[in-house]
Amino acid sequence: GIAAAPEDARMHAKLGAALASLHGLNKLAEASLRKALELESNSAERFVEVAEVYHQFDRLDDARTLFKRALLIDPQNIEARSALEKLGVPTTSTEPQAGFFKRLFRKS
Repeated sequence: GIAAAPEDARMHAKLGAALASLHGLNKLAEASLRKALELESNSAERFVEVAEVYHQFDRLDDARTLFKRALLIDPQNIEARSALEKLGVPTTSTEPQAGFFKRLFRKS
């Protein structure tokens, strides 16, 4: 458990999800979920896992933010992309390409 592996982000995420499931998304559950993200701030998998808990409790803005962060870390993350699409958030953008082409064809 957490006592044996206090720096294990996966354990913190699982504990937060379990606490939320038993007692609602209370301060203790959120603290565990935040700790998981703090420990693995570059893990798309961890952001998706935590986002799913927020989504389950209708904290949709928080869930969207975390799913988006997962896509920033891993643009190919299928779970994050699918969840965002179900939440009505477009996951494809032409803006980066448009900016590239504007710079490419800019007159010197």
